[in-house]
Amino acid sequence: MNVSGSYAMVGTVTTINKWIPITNGTYMHNFPYDATKLSTALGAQNVLAKAMWVDPDSLNNGKFTTWYKINTYLGDKWIKQ
Repeated sequence: MNVSGSYAMVGTVTTINKWIPITNGTYMHNFPYDATKLSTALGAQNVLAKAMWVDPDSLNNGKFTTWYKINTYLGDKWIKQ
C-alpha cells in the first residue's frame, strides 16, 4: 500500500513508459481520487504515462477505472481513464 497524506492507495502502482491519448477536457488530479481534481484540464493530445494504478473499488461496481501518472507543467499529476 502506498500512502500519501490522507489518500491511501490500495493495490499496486505499476511503473510504465507508455504513450496514451487523452481527450479534450481531461482533468488533472494531485492523487488518483476524484476529490483531488484540479480546476485545470488538458487538451486533446498524447501524453507519456510513467505509472498506472487500477482503482480496486471500480472493480466492485463493474467499472474499470485506470489512473495514469504523467509529468505536466505543474509537476507529476494523475489523470483518469
